[in-house]
Amino acid sequence: MAATMPELVDYAYIAEKLNVSQQTVRVYATGTKQRKAGFPKSALPEGARSPLFHKKEADAFIKRRLEETAGDSDQEEAAQNAYAELGREINLRSREQLQAALFDDLGLPRTEDLSVSTPALKKLYDETGSAFVGHVLRFRGK
Repeated sequence: MAATMPELVDYAYIAEKLNVSQQTVRVYATGTKQRKAGFPKSALPEGARSPLFHKKEADAFIKRRLEETAGDSDQEEAAQNAYAELGREINLRSREQLQAALFDDLGLPRTEDLSVSTPALKKLYDETGSAFVGHVLRFRGK
């Protein structure tokens, strides 16, 4: 009987499940200070350009991480309010999705270098009073 291949997933899968950017997941996997305990080891040889992870191990990490961050109701409420203001859900940790929402969808004034950093968003909020920007700042805990 032929052995079945294990199901493998990438950073994008983990990022989507955790509602974070792929860069954040990369930091979880490789960062020295921010490396998350229990992050699955790559199923590919060390140094592979695009690591892949056993889905079962990735799902276990995702479950633990979601349990660790559960209960932050203020953050969840801020996210839901931001989605309602925008009219759709986006990944509030994604620079690209935030830029599209702020500058394309909502037509807000462009920040320097299209920055969506917390200081840039605080300045944008002070200038515009945008409810969406206020919810994003609350989501970030600022």
